[in-house]
Amino acid sequence: MNLSFRTNEIQLNVPPKVLPGVISSSSVYQYWLYPNQSDEQWWSLGSNPRGFQYEISITITPQSHGSNLTRVPYIFNGMDVKVGDWMSYTSDGVALKIVSVLSKTNTSVTVIAEDYQRYNTFKSTSGNPLGGGSSVVIFECQEAGLPQIDPLPTGPGVKFINNINSRFTRQNIRDNYELYVENHGLTKGDVVAAYNGNLVLADNNSKAQNMVGIVSMSGPGPDYVSLEPKTKFVDYDLTIPTGNVGQSVYVSTSGDLITGSINSTSVPVFIIVQEAQPTILTGTVNDPVFATGAFNVDINNHTIAFAGNENLSQIVSKINSVTSTSEVVASSPVEKNIATSGTLSLAYGLVGGFVPFSASINGVTIDFTSDFYGNLRYGAQVAGPEDMKIAIDAGNIPNLDVWAPGDGTLTLTELNGNAITIVNTSTDNTGTGGAGVGFAGANSATGIPLTNSAKVSTRLQLARSNGGPIDINDSSLYFENTLGIASGQTGKPVVAAYVYEGLGTSSTQIVATITARDALSPGVGDMAYVINDGTGSYALYIWDGSVWAQLATEESAHVDARSYEVNYSVGDSTNILLGNVSVDRKIETVTAEVTVAFNDANANVTVGTLADADLLFQNDSGDLDQLATYLVKPEYYVTDLAGQDDQYYVTIDPQSATIGNVTIKITYV
Repeated sequence: MNLSFRTNEIQLNVPPKVLPGVISSSSVYQYWLYPNQSDEQWWSLGSNPRGFQYEISITITPQSHGSNLTRVPYIFNGMDVKVGDWMSYTSDGVALKIVSVLSKTNTSVTVIAEDYQRYNTFKSTSGNPLGGGSSVVIFECQEAGLPQIDPLPTGPGVKFINNINSRFTRQNIRDNYELYVENHGLTKGDVVAAYNGNLVLADNNSKAQNMVGIVSMSGPGPDYVSLEPKTKFVDYDLTIPTGNVGQSVYVSTSGDLITGSINSTSVPVFIIVQEAQPTILTGTVNDPVFATGAFNVDINNHTIAFAGNENLSQIVSKINSVTSTSEVVASSPVEKNIATSGTLSLAYGLVGGFVPFSASINGVTIDFTSDFYGNLRYGAQVAGPEDMKIAIDAGNIPNLDVWAPGDGTLTLTELNGNAITIVNTSTDNTGTGGAGVGFAGANSATGIPLTNSAKVSTRLQLARSNGGPIDINDSSLYFENTLGIASGQTGKPVVAAYVYEGLGTSSTQIVATITARDALSPGVGDMAYVINDGTGSYALYIWDGSVWAQLATEESAHVDARSYEVNYSVGDSTNILLGNVSVDRKIETVTAEVTVAFNDANANVTVGTLADADLLFQNDSGDLDQLATYLVKPEYYVTDLAGQDDQYYVTIDPQSATIGNVTIKITYV
């Protein structure tokens, strides 16, 4: 079992991966669609739009080293490039994060590289997220999120080193871990839980048990959020199985990692924070057939022997014969059906139509009524490509993907190759009294054909569900050329929060019943305070690794422990002496039992000394506006060189509450 904290599978006796390269081509893959405020100029519809993601092809110079433990002993090459790596321009240290590897060979890669959190855009006076020149270095980060560029190749100078170090120090990717959570609505300071398939505000006890971090930055845009992890986030570790967000990953009885408690040791190691995104590679050749002599191909280091005369069905079968070890599943889906804007004539010379207008796409009626993006793009009440995408997505048309990358184009893709049939149901409103034009067809708002016939040809598709790379090694390249497919990694492994230390709370877990206690996923040494143990009394338990062992009951506490107790009602003195505790005594517990809820949510209580008012119980340890009992186990030893007893006080701040009652109790031995 590999409990790696590394960001990219860094291992003992394996040197850092540092690959020099030269960019051969670069183009904008996607523009940023959300302005940070109305006067931003760099977003897709700003006065000077800049790319957010780029498709970049790079010629790679392999790197020799002294380790026999790498994929190919003693060398790194283009096949070692993975999602999560970074590329930086050697002239100035401007860095981009690699978010997808479209293809790779020993000496070349084509990647989608992202201006992570738009850092470069706003650093540059021209908003240019790219660096100068064409020479780059591809590298990885270590567990603390800092770059590993050792050895430094020929070319980078002082400017490169200083800029790289400053960038990753200021914007540490581990302390502020960015996640994609669609329309999350979270704000800075929110406590976040991985719960029931999503990342949500930890606003109740059930969710708080799966707390994974605190929002450090909301954005960029409505779908990204950065968290300061509660413990550590682990990514790019393919030994962690994927599952739903909030699902626990356990150590199995054989020492592996599994989701679900069956055949596990009942010890949780991780909570899934973001599901794996599968790697999917699709060939470009229709109905391929081998017509050559016998040859071998390695897929993820597992050899497959071909006779050289296989059809696509037989190719798929042979690849799947090693799925259990390669983790790659082959299939032969029908070619995707793609319809693009501008295929036919555009009525206005651009992709857009005056709202409102409507169309039926594969039998689903779509009403185009919003001109938010089109108005910004064209200065008129026009639905632009982005507005059209939002409207079509809202229709939930089966198997239809809509792409509007911010460059003024619109693409419809039927993922299963079925027909795309469009009927214009109402023309646009030109505002001039004219008849208007339809959504699709010749002389239309999009220039997409009305009829896009179903595809019939099939292609090879390779998938790896855990998001890892699919590496194809064929010295003759016959496999790749005949099928139109190449090595790549278009997915991303699971992101998980490390929770092996146990429940991860600084105080005992409070539950209502024995049943609720048994539903916890504790680690050794975790404790549970059960409000009602079935006899009407409270009880305290500790998890010893196999069973909950009872430490105390309400009755034994009365006999064995010494305690002070005060009762407060609104209107009483707000600073109350609890009592004196002698030197060498240990304060074991502090409880606050709210018997009448305060009618101000900001009311709070602290317990401590005159010098340190919240030494034992902080103002966020309990909610006075809730009928509940809150317990903290400070394990605080009273020490004083002069042998003086400590005096402990309760400080109440009722705020504007007019009612409320709370009983504070400390127990010491």
